[in-house]
Amino acid sequence: MKTVESQVGLFWGVPTLGRPVPIQWGFSYAALRPPINYSVRTGVIWGKKVADARNELAKQAIESNCKYLFFLGDDVTGPGHGLKQLIYRMEHDDKLGVVGGIYCSKTEPPSPLVFRGNGAGCFWDWKLGEYFEVTGIGMDFTLIRVEVLKELEPPWFETVARDGYLEGVSDCETWTEDLWFCNRVLENTDYLVYADSM
Repeated sequence: MKTVESQVGLFWGVPTLGRPVPIQWGFSYAALRPPINYSVRTGVIWGKKVADARNELAKQAIESNCKYLFFLGDDVTGPGHGLKQLIYRMEHDDKLGVVGGIYCSKTEPPSPLVFRGNGAGCFWDWKLGEYFEVTGIGMDFTLIRVEVLKELEPPWFETVARDGYLEGVSDCETWTEDLWFCNRVLENTDYLVYADSM
């Protein structure tokens, strides 16, 4: 009998500070299912800065020989079909490196964590159900092709907050770890970043 090679289809990463989660999150987590014949490994990193936790989870996904890494934040809920939808997008576009669902900031008023251009604020010109190219997206409901991680040198995620002056000129730079990662993907690989608002 011929031996069939196996691969882990999905690494499910949850970075968390360890705070209690609402019951809605538990129901959402339980409802998310990968497509048929996907083996899944799960990693949870407690109590670390989000960039550090994401880097550890990315490393685990590579070491586990996974096809995709799915990040789910401990404060984000998604529709039951959401994970299957993101995997469907990846399976049908070899150039797609990162695809995420859209969720909003916890501010008043809420803002969608989806971006076209760095430093220009949130991208608002989309409608529910659209699928479109972006330059950045929040990582808390996002699927990454692990091959993308292999093309980039670690760290993959970094939060940058530099405030200073260089020769009398303001030298400030601020990046959240998700936008820093997306920017690196677009600058250093041929992969694309998309948002799925379905």
